[in-house]
Amino acid sequence: MTAEHFLRHLAVAYNHFHAVDEHREFAKRLEDYEKTSLKGELLARLSSIEARCELSLKGSFSELSRLKQRIKALRDMVEES
Repeated sequence: MTAEHFLRHLAVAYNHFHAVDEHREFAKRLEDYEKTSLKGELLARLSSIEARCELSLKGSFSELSRLKQRIKALRDMVEES
């Protein structure tokens, strides 16, 4: 096998495997973006629910306080992940 022939094989192999690595990196970046986006959406919805609980806190205090504690626990879990 000549050096030229060997280099052609290396070029073909590089083009084949290089694309695979790029696809993996893209998939990882996309997954990170989706996770961050979902996390932000969850936090926004939890904040909205918590604000509505604060507004209607005048009525049944015990039920809303339990709901508020659950919301806080959910928010902490989302922020930690």
